[in-house]
Amino acid sequence: MMLDRGWAKVTALALSLPSTIIAAAILASVLIKRGIVSTWVGWSIFLLIVVNTIVLLVIYAYRSKKR
Repeated sequence: MMLDRGWAKVTALALSLPSTIIAAAILASVLIKRGIVSTWVGWSIFLLIVVNTIVLLVIYAYRSKKR
């Protein structure tokens, strides 16, 4: 069974979301601990990465549904 290309993108993003959250949290934590960025900036980067991934997931799902 072939998976539609649009749904493949949605599935890939959905499966990678937990690891993306973990990696972004670790990245933000390391940047904050090393003093490279402030706490506010570090966690803002984390939230932006997570929100961007979720928005892309919704956009790809919506486009795939319309086909």
